[in-house]
This record gives sequence, C-alpha cells and structure tokens, in this order.
Amino acid sequence: MEFTVEKDRLLNIVQQVSTALPARSTMPILQNILFEIKDGKMTLMASNLDFSIKGTIPVESVENITFTLPGKPLLRILSTLEPTVLNISTSGNLTKISWGKSYYDLAGQPPEDFPRMKELDGKNRVQILREDVLKGFSYTGFCAAKDDPRPFLNGILIEVED
Repeated sequence: MEFTVEKDRLLNIVQQVSTALPARSTMPILQNILFEIKDGKMTLMASNLDFSIKGTIPVESVENITFTLPGKPLLRILSTLEPTVLNISTSGNLTKISWGKSYYDLAGQPPEDFPRMKELDGKNRVQILREDVLKGFSYTGFCAAKDDPRPFLNGILIEVED
C-alpha cells in the first residue's frame, strides 16, 4: 500500500497527536501512533490510556489501510526534513518513508493491538466559547499540580450546570 502526503501537513498532525504519547509505558503499542487511511483521509491517533488525541488530514491514496508507527522517532524524522511531498509505503508492520533519493524504514506494531477510542453518543454535549474556556483556565490553571503523584491534583475540574 502506498500513498503521498505533504511533509508539513503530516508534521503538524503528528505534533498534535504525539502530545498524548506517554513518556514511558509497559505497553509498547502506546509508544506508537495509529494511522487509518480511508476514502482519501488519514486519521492519526495516539493514546496513553488516560486520554487519546485524534486528528485527520487529506492524503492521496487509492486503498484503505491501518498501521502504526513509533511516534517519537517519526516526529524526529519529520522535524528534520525540508518541505517536500513524502511517499509512504507500508507492508505488514514495516513502513518506508521516502522523498527524492532518500528514505527511512520504520517498524510499527500490529494495529489490532492499539487501544480504541470510545465513541461518544453526544447526549451530554455542551458548547462553550473558546474565550470563556481560556478565561476560566487563566483563573484556575496555576493551581493545578505539574507532576504530583496524586493524579487528581494534576487537572482542573469542569462542572456544567443547567
């Protein structure tokens, strides 16, 4: 399976989803980013089991495929490249990223091992203006712990009332 994508577009989405990659994990699959290509769109997802981040970009592809790539090495590779169009081909768990006469080979994990994101039903959906969220975070964000071993102190509680 082969497809093409602009390096800058891929780098942007990899940077976004890679923030969910854990610093270390006992599950090797969590060090990977899941790639799902379907109908000319590529969806990337990373997870640390506490939260997941998903993003989608258009690609030029005639086939549908799912594979994984190691997130941090991929991010390092993409960060060093000049703007170009990348040709990416995958076979099994091996992926080749090429441009011009250069290429990288990366070995991923079986995509079946990747933890799936729960699909929400949308029943408890609420819309909040971005400015209001940022204003609320500016009032409370400094109180959240940075690396406390008690996870409940590392976040901000958001309650919505009718």
